[in-house]
Amino acid sequence: RSPARAEKHGCRAPMTPQSLLTRCFDQGDYHYVAINGADSDWRTHAALGMCGNTIPALARLPGFDAPEARFYEGVIRWIDGDEAGAIRLLEPLDNPHAGNLLRLIRKPRISILSQLSWYRSSTSPHNVLLAAERDPKFEIRNISFAPDDLPNRPDADIHDYYDPDNPPDLYLSEMIEWHVIPPNIQELPCSIIGQTADYDMHIQAVYPWLQVFDEIVVTDSTEYADLRGLVDVPVSTFSKPYSLPPDLPDPIDCETDIDLVITGSLYNSYYPDKADMMRQLLESKDLQPFFYNGFFQAGVYYQLLARSKLSVALTRHLGATPTRGFEALAMGTVLLVPEESCLRLFAGDNDGVVPFSLAGNGLQKAIETVMTDRKRYAEGARRGMAIVRREFDSQRASSQYLRIVTFYAARPRNPRRQL
Repeated sequence: RSPARAEKHGCRAPMTPQSLLTRCFDQGDYHYVAINGADSDWRTHAALGMCGNTIPALARLPGFDAPEARFYEGVIRWIDGDEAGAIRLLEPLDNPHAGNLLRLIRKPRISILSQLSWYRSSTSPHNVLLAAERDPKFEIRNISFAPDDLPNRPDADIHDYYDPDNPPDLYLSEMIEWHVIPPNIQELPCSIIGQTADYDMHIQAVYPWLQVFDEIVVTDSTEYADLRGLVDVPVSTFSKPYSLPPDLPDPIDCETDIDLVITGSLYNSYYPDKADMMRQLLESKDLQPFFYNGFFQAGVYYQLLARSKLSVALTRHLGATPTRGFEALAMGTVLLVPEESCLRLFAGDNDGVVPFSLAGNGLQKAIETVMTDRKRYAEGARRGMAIVRREFDSQRASSQYLRIVTFYAARPRNPRRQL
């Protein structure tokens, strides 16, 4: 595993596990470090906070003396919304990144020119814009084709969207592949940050655009490894660009009369991994699953999840944040996730999040393990439900996302390479 990871990070010579972790941290693969780092290393706890799990990170980082630990403690306090604590820790540091970030934190409002999902839905996990418009720290000007946003058009001029005497503090596109981006985006006088997830699905159209950003954000190590091979700009991981919908219902107290619920695109040639998932589910002994190749209205869907003992979250990129997964856990359903899943940074086996591997009928084995000790895992899922409802709360997760994007925007950079 380590040699392959070292190669992804541009290393020709073999690396020790510690030097690999250090390089991964320095290059922004926080997910990898949070999963694989030692408890005695400050980077492990800093990486956890940089992935969005700030509470345990801030409980441990003050115990480390390294100057870098103070910097990241300050950054994570900012991500967590503690501006005074962030300023106190960052102010004494002789660090250009800290200085740039301090200037932004001290502003009454941080201005963001954005291309975010304009579908302001209270039932969607893609609601950064909705939350941003409710966060008093940020002033959002969103470019889109929606009537209430700045009007987008093909071949738009980016200079039409801001006052040159008062330029934005940063530009953010989430997701890059969803938007018609102005072709002269690199002429912006601020940092250009983009988030991507379906870069491979749209690679022929998206690849040229990936090159124009100053930094690209992904959710986990599997996406990170792909993007590091596609772009020369920094890539970083943050696991909470999505959140639970604002209109998530309260926990539903009902009989769990369904063994397992799976909905969505189940039978599609684009998802060959799901074929193996379905095979293992169908071959599982005494399992009474509910399959639906499609999507339900939100209220019906959450009711089904609450009735289910189990759910499986299998994303195309195995480590990526599973939106349907944290929705299931939020309804108290035991959740099976790939071993690589970044959701395991927030909840573990004792919290109703059970890892599996598709290899060797690993999904079948995980199901059998849970069903054999159903009561223990159900109790764990209730703990996990409280965790994800707190950590992936719409306002909390989205506000954290905007704050870490501000951290990326404050990064000192060389002159932008014009394409």
